[in-house]
Amino acid sequence: MQQGTDDEVALQAMKACDDAQPLHETIKPSLGGLLGRVHRLWRTSITTAVEPLGMTEARWTVMVHLEKLGEGCTQQMLASELGIEMPSLTRTLNQLECQQLIRREPHATDRRARCLWFTEAGHECLVQLGERIARVREELYVGFEDESLDQLAGMLQALERNARHSISRSQAESAGNAPASRTGARGTRSRSPATHRES
Repeated sequence: MQQGTDDEVALQAMKACDDAQPLHETIKPSLGGLLGRVHRLWRTSITTAVEPLGMTEARWTVMVHLEKLGEGCTQQMLASELGIEMPSLTRTLNQLECQQLIRREPHATDRRARCLWFTEAGHECLVQLGERIARVREELYVGFEDESLDQLAGMLQALERNARHSISRSQAESAGNAPASRTGARGTRSRSPATHRES
């Protein structure tokens, strides 16, 4: 009699497992929301750790990416790397320059461009930034083996590729469904001579 009861309990447990939805479908608010929350917490952890160095989130981000690109890169190159508009970058660069951590110099061949370099104090700050960021990373990685982190990195890269593909597909569909452009008498787009300028 006991055997029958145990079998029934086991069957019910198996059925419950079969009926249960995957975690990635039930997690609140969503898997995408969780990724965003982890990203914000990660950056907040770093910002809190480097705040004693006079760093805000914008400043340490610029410092780290400038080191990644290499000294001598232009402001436009750095803005493209960060994916931000030039006015936002300029404000942060002004602050870092006031802190005497970077300097800006004219480009050798392009008078409109400005190149970015670390000062001696900037290099010293980079060392301290690296140490504190590494410490935060170690704390966040507690409980994870290298193999697990590699798997996570691979899955995130795959998600990024899929997201870019989805964006490209949606943009292509939107372009295909866009209304036909107005044309002039010769079949070219009509435009106002008064507003068209060579940039």
